[in-house]
Amino acid sequence: MALFDKVSGFAKNASDKTAVMFETAKLNSKISAQEKAIAALTLRLGEYYLAQCDAGTLAVEGEAAEICGEIAACRQNIVSLQAEIEAVRAARDFDESDTGVKFCPECGEALASEARFCPRCGTKQE
Repeated sequence: MALFDKVSGFAKNASDKTAVMFETAKLNSKISAQEKAIAALTLRLGEYYLAQCDAGTLAVEGEAAEICGEIAACRQNIVSLQAEIEAVRAARDFDESDTGVKFCPECGEALASEARFCPRCGTKQE
């Protein structure tokens, strides 16, 4: 009978551990969902304040002003890089129709010729 009690106790212990692991996994999944929601809301909040900063309706100072300045510098770099892309294309008389590849006019991403939207920036292609 002692062997039966030991096996029964082992089975109950395993069952209890499985239940704990299942509940823990379920709760961790809920925590992960909340963390993703926070990340999405943080992004929305940042986009909102950046739009306010761009419009000049928000006075920023300190670290926020530095971040806005860094974003402005990145935007300026993008404009310069896009101009370089156009210069390279013009210098080589690049014709996209010969390659089966086209480039997004907004961000310069290489696209399949049949692409309707840019996967990088979402711009509708002509």
